[in-house]
Amino acid sequence: MNEYNSITIHPLSASTQEKRYLLSCEGRYYETSSSIAELLVELQQNATQEEAVNAYIHKTGGRYTVEQIKQIINKFIVPILSAPKQQKHTFLYEKELFPATAIDRFSDAFRFLFNKIGST
Repeated sequence: MNEYNSITIHPLSASTQEKRYLLSCEGRYYETSSSIAELLVELQQNATQEEAVNAYIHKTGGRYTVEQIKQIINKFIVPILSAPKQQKHTFLYEKELFPATAIDRFSDAFRFLFNKIGST
């Protein structure tokens, strides 16, 4: 069995411009970038790590080397799999308070509050 399949990837709603993801593994949660999530998807879909690394290099157009990707896997993904198990039960809940259109409208209207009045 592929050990990376124990990590579940969830899209994360955040107020950042870059798309973020929430990784869950055995009751633990981690926030990550889209590039790490894409690499993890390749690791889950391919039979071996070497195939996944080569597929990710091809997908990104050769921006990374095999060694760089292996370092990323060892630094960010392997610790998720080898973290000690916690007995703590967590509850994750997401509720949208305001729609994005309302926030855009209000942020444009109150933009003047964050402008500097004068430079000294």
